Amino acid sequence: MNLAEGQRRTAGNQRNHYESAHGSANEVKAGLELAQAWSWVANVDAPRATLDRLLALLWRMTQTRGPNT
Repeated sequence: MNLAEGQRRTAGNQRNHYESAHGSANEVKAGLELAQAWSWVANVDAPRATLDRLLALLWRMTQTRGPNT
């Protein structure tokens, strides 16, 4: 996963991996919502909450913080 790969990268390469991980997490969330809509799974509250926390973390990690970043 790009999240783990990004840990060992620097500057722009790290950010690119985290942005890719954000996209992948969004895809997982969409698949989870589809599975719930098709009644393949009943309760997705816990995994959705975990994904939301991960997406928030990745969003913060990919935002420009200023000239020293």
